[in-house]
Amino acid sequence: LPTVHPYEALMWSCLSISDAARVGAQYGRRALASVNTALPLPDLSPRGRRWRETGKIRIGYLSNDFTGRHPLGFLMQDVFRFHSNDFEVYIYSLMEFDESPEIAKIRASASGAWREILGSPYESARTIRADDLDVLVDLTIYNGPASEVEILAHRLCHNQLSFMGFPASCGCKLLIDYLVCDKITIPSHLRQYYSERLLYMPNCFFVNSHRFLPTNGMNDSNFREVSREEVGLPEDGFIFCAHHRPDKIDPRTFRTWLRALTRVPASYLWILTAGEEMEFNLRTIASGEFGLEESRLIFCKKVPRNDHLLRLRLADLFLDTPAYNAHTTGCDSLVNALPMVSLLRLVPANEGDVDTEKMPSRVGASFLHTLDLNELIATDMIEYENIMVRCATDTQWYNNVKQRLTTNRFSSSLFDTDRWMKTWEAGLKDVVTKDDITDTLHIVER
Repeated sequence: LPTVHPYEALMWSCLSISDAARVGAQYGRRALASVNTALPLPDLSPRGRRWRETGKIRIGYLSNDFTGRHPLGFLMQDVFRFHSNDFEVYIYSLMEFDESPEIAKIRASASGAWREILGSPYESARTIRADDLDVLVDLTIYNGPASEVEILAHRLCHNQLSFMGFPASCGCKLLIDYLVCDKITIPSHLRQYYSERLLYMPNCFFVNSHRFLPTNGMNDSNFREVSREEVGLPEDGFIFCAHHRPDKIDPRTFRTWLRALTRVPASYLWILTAGEEMEFNLRTIASGEFGLEESRLIFCKKVPRNDHLLRLRLADLFLDTPAYNAHTTGCDSLVNALPMVSLLRLVPANEGDVDTEKMPSRVGASFLHTLDLNELIATDMIEYENIMVRCATDTQWYNNVKQRLTTNRFSSSLFDTDRWMKTWEAGLKDVVTKDDITDTLHIVER
């Protein structure tokens, strides 16, 4: 195996999309090689037999991240309950039920069964095989334990899909048949880097439960608004927000943020801290290279999820990280009507610049396009910086963008889980019942 993990290959801007694809393929081959005693293949024909006989498709979702501590559980807590009666839903967790409210809702949504798969990959594969699924959706792939990929290597059913948890190719056709995407996250000119058939959602592929959160700017009348003073922000001034995992911030992007600060005197950069060493290093760059005062960088700690969502509204612009975009946190910001700037290059990056060819570096642009906010998508880091400055200095333009976001979030498919599920089910029915899908499947919105 390479010393780089597939997730790291996506995160690190020094590795290209072709590098990441090769790393994924090596991990996939390792999983297949580890399956020494393969189970006999299930009866895979005729396709769609149960749907034709009973009108129901039996679907399974597999993940190691069904826990209230992981973003996946938070994102999907209200998703599965929107499956129609055309589907019998089985949910397979590689963890014991943690009693969290998010997973309790997911567990209750399993119309077929909720199963905790805690044995060996071979035993787990036997358990899943026994449910005779028509389609299995894996929500983790390489972001989970090696055992999860080994379970998939046993071939659990005719159609194995990858979705959400690992936004890239597994690099191995024998593991995954379809990868779920959209036209922005995987455009046609990048098709060569994906071994799977591609299942194109008509709008953004990313699903979430943000419409139903008590602190989303729509349903939060029972929550007290917090003030800037309470969270350590100045009452006046423009707040650029970067509440990312700190390892997503690359040197070029951080310096772009600082250049924008020098152009907007009454502005501040609000960053999630990883500790004193990080704060010292970033402040050293800000003061030594850009002459910025210490007060211009404001660090904050992680807080409980509802507090996180409420305090996001105190910011003025969320700054996406180009190498690996803000996925969950991007949704957190946008549903609370906090505009976001993101990067999507139209041409390959110059040496030393961050590229946006990998799927996770294109998700922010997909969010913004779905919300009809294309003016917040930069094509290079110069334009990214200029958008930051315009948001802070052109009040009329910024207010127009913010008002459109406030309005569009209610009608956009990005936060309409019921509408997303209807479209998703239409695609799943095609996957199960059609025999002539050879490369891509474009789903028509329902």
